[in-house]
Amino acid sequence: MVAESLRSGDGSVSRRSHRYHRPLDDIRNPLRPRPFHCPACRISGFHLAAAGTRPDIRLQLTPESSIDGKVLDEAGDPVIGAEIQIYSSVARAGRRAVVASGTTNTNGAGEYRIGDLSAGRYRFCAHSSKPAWPVGGGDPLLYTESCYPAQPLPVASGVELRQNFTLLAVKGVHIRGTVSGLPDGARAVIRLGLTSSRIATGGSFDLAGVVPGGYTIEGLADVDGRSVLAVTRVEVGGSDLDHVVLAFVPGVIVTVNVGGVPEDASVAVSLVPSDPAWDPGKPDWDTNRQAFVFPSVAPGRYRVAVPPLRHPYYVKSILWDGQDASDSELTITSPVTIDIAAGEGLGALEGAVADDAGKPVAAEVMLLRGNQSPWRGTAQPDGRFSMENLPPGEYQAYAFDDARNAEYAEPGWMESHAGTPVSVTIRAGASADVRLIRRLLKIQR
Repeated sequence: MVAESLRSGDGSVSRRSHRYHRPLDDIRNPLRPRPFHCPACRISGFHLAAAGTRPDIRLQLTPESSIDGKVLDEAGDPVIGAEIQIYSSVARAGRRAVVASGTTNTNGAGEYRIGDLSAGRYRFCAHSSKPAWPVGGGDPLLYTESCYPAQPLPVASGVELRQNFTLLAVKGVHIRGTVSGLPDGARAVIRLGLTSSRIATGGSFDLAGVVPGGYTIEGLADVDGRSVLAVTRVEVGGSDLDHVVLAFVPGVIVTVNVGGVPEDASVAVSLVPSDPAWDPGKPDWDTNRQAFVFPSVAPGRYRVAVPPLRHPYYVKSILWDGQDASDSELTITSPVTIDIAAGEGLGALEGAVADDAGKPVAAEVMLLRGNQSPWRGTAQPDGRFSMENLPPGEYQAYAFDDARNAEYAEPGWMESHAGTPVSVTIRAGASADVRLIRRLLKIQR
């Protein structure tokens, strides 16, 4: 492969190859194979220098993994149109989280297939929203959910899994309860997955058609233009669950002021929850985006995240009611004001990365400073890297094969898997130098 007439600068390359399989729609006709994509592993970027240079770029493809099987009922009959939900265990904002990452449905024979799975940790759940009618008549039954495995399973590249699911048909039950913390006449919605219920007269609610399992019940109400929130966890068995109390708590107003940057330099700020029950939402900005309000933040612990500012500015300090919050989480239980101050004068970092044997290797470089979002760089195959526009201060430097898997917000995980960091001091107008050893994190996915 040759690419010509490229401009100098940084770039990246990706590649897809095609293999063949029999999609479920054609499972009865093996003469009609169709291609599917085999995703490539992520390719490190490259730098194209002056005209006439030709870097040698090597692409390595990673074979896909897959899972297939059947969804059956208790009698061994296929459940047509059942949904298979894929859950991935990923690192989000430096913490491990299990997130929904895709779905597929069974065909007329109850068969399913999920391909294009990259290496990672997965959990698969099967369910059906269609009712099951009992033999001999009677009220319709509901299918329970079936999951595999209990905890996310490590799946390497090129693995072909097979798993059948059996869905039990049971009688749906009710979850009934009352709410507290709302004025009379307040309108609210109670949610449990796809099931919802409005609050009735007297502050009661009734969620019908629930199958056994563990659930989180959420409530959202509007009181005088402000959101009021509620959340509780329940375990549902084979009979109705009564007397559940859902306590509503007003969302907290968080005001943020930004100083030290010109009016035309926009600033983006977010609140990253430590263990969120609710999304803190988007702030309401003023016209120059330097002062804003989060109108309704659920009480809890949060980290203030500010992406890099426009050159030559950087975040100098984050103050919470006069206390430094740059390197710590905030416990928000009442209205609070956060002041962000910007400074001028940035530094740089250069260095090299090697493996355990001392051989130069490509890597992803991560700089950590307290609880702030990390600064990231890329080491080329010769091990060299450079990072510019860094705020002055003390950092901990790491090098990983795949920094997407780094749970940098979890000190225990970093101590066990990330190795000993290298301390780096960045000074305004100067460039520091560092040598790093790459740690392999792909096996930790």
